[in-house]
Amino acid sequence: MFRLISFIFIIMCSFLYSASDRSNDKQLSFLEISPSITKARGWSKNQSLGKWISNENVISDRKIDLYSRNMISQNFNYIKMSSIEYDEKVYYVLLFKKDAGAYEYPTIHVNWITFKETHYFIFNEEQLSYLKEYISKPRKESYSITINKCGYISSRFKSLGGEHAYNTTVLLSNINNTINNVKNYCNRSATEFYLKSLVDNKKHVIRFRLPMISNSFILRSKGYFELPYKDFKKIINFKKTNILKKKKPIKKKKSFSLELVKKEKIEQCLEKGGTWKFTINGDIECYF
Repeated sequence: MFRLISFIFIIMCSFLYSASDRSNDKQLSFLEISPSITKARGWSKNQSLGKWISNENVISDRKIDLYSRNMISQNFNYIKMSSIEYDEKVYYVLLFKKDAGAYEYPTIHVNWITFKETHYFIFNEEQLSYLKEYISKPRKESYSITINKCGYISSRFKSLGGEHAYNTTVLLSNINNTINNVKNYCNRSATEFYLKSLVDNKKHVIRFRLPMISNSFILRSKGYFELPYKDFKKIINFKKTNILKKKKPIKKKKSFSLELVKKEKIEQCLEKGGTWKFTINGDIECYF
């Protein structure tokens, strides 16, 4: 019986000790966020018609209206790039928000519901440098970046709150988990960010496809988005000096010492040939 009571007492003490030691995980924050791309012309060739079909912010081989683009994987509301610092390293995050949808009962294809998703793809500094260099001038060859860390958040279950909320806090938390490989959708299969820098109608343009969580697209045969170079480069125009801003050293205030002040008053009094004494308030009085 004594052993049982002792065991219970040890368990309770251990629980109380661990319960009192609470600390939250360090939260990420965006260092810089680029301007957003909100419009890009999507092109895809309809093989039956033999014609190229264009849509705003959607890649499809048929005309897509605002209400049906949630059925198309290659669509966006905005695209932008941000930088974050984690464990004294800088990462760059390609973000895009898109329309999405799913059947509430997928096995029988009943009740199509729509929602928003924000996808993120994490680059390192070397990948961003190569990307900047590649798009800086027209090229004969296409270019792709292999991305090994990615994920997304969805508004589908946002009413549940918590980790299902659709906001920046949850987004940053997921990015943190992805960097740590706790929740990495690209863990099993890397994805590709396809680009082509070229001259079209005497203008330098960038053609690209958005990276997808599961991606096996080919740039030429499956269509692309097209943007003028000057518009595309805005989302990757990070200046290295602006990302990790040096923290200004905190100037230490000189400590105030009452005894030092009294010593200085006594020395000044003696230099002048006076005599000093303490007043009733503890101050120094000099008289001649």
